[in-house]
Amino acid sequence: MTIREHVGKRIHLYRIKQNLTLEQLAILIGKTPSTISKYELGKISIDLDTLSSIANALNISIQQLVDQPSTERKKRRATSGYFSLKSRYFIYQYFSPMRKLITCAIDIIPDSSASDDRIMFYYDVPDLENPTDANFLYEGRICYYDAFVTMKLSNLFSAKDEVFIYAKNPLWIRNTTTGLMMFLSQTLGNPSVAKVLISTEALQNEDLQGETLRDILSLNNREVLSAMKRTNCLMLVDTWEKML
Repeated sequence: MTIREHVGKRIHLYRIKQNLTLEQLAILIGKTPSTISKYELGKISIDLDTLSSIANALNISIQQLVDQPSTERKKRRATSGYFSLKSRYFIYQYFSPMRKLITCAIDIIPDSSASDDRIMFYYDVPDLENPTDANFLYEGRICYYDAFVTMKLSNLFSAKDEVFIYAKNPLWIRNTTTGLMMFLSQTLGNPSVAKVLISTEALQNEDLQGETLRDILSLNNREVLSAMKRTNCLMLVDTWEKML
């Protein structure tokens, strides 16, 4: 994907999230709807003044339009461990009240000027081939430690909606790891914690050696309940020994 196409997809994403039509955005920046459509499709280039006008109209920064993750291994703080393997990871959560497996994606955007990196978190993605079509969009930072990483994320369109992920960062090479995700559940109306499975590749149930994603993500098992009874804490206890 070219930078022009990436910027176009970002414009389309933020325009839709702001509930703006092509005509409304065109009026805000003094362009025609046809021109906005060509920007979004990556058919024509955008000068800096217009890019600034679009960012202002969408109430975002220019950086949020040009933050294309690189497929190359640019310098970042994670030089070893699981989170040094890729720039994009896939995250899975099972939400029991809706009996729904929620699929997500996260892009790590190297920031050589800091000790951590930027991240974009696409939550509840209908099609993992197009994660920017997610129902919820978050931005934040990822901090790297020897055995763990932390991710602090904020909803770009609702400041009160924040997510915090604490994930294992194993040193041995494998395709998956696990973490705990803390968030304010709009459905449950309370602060909540869920187990998440993080993968370097999009997963299908047939990839899981006889177990389903629902089984792997369940907190209703003997080991977890025993640990909670013993410590009065929700602990990340992996019962799935055959990690991919």
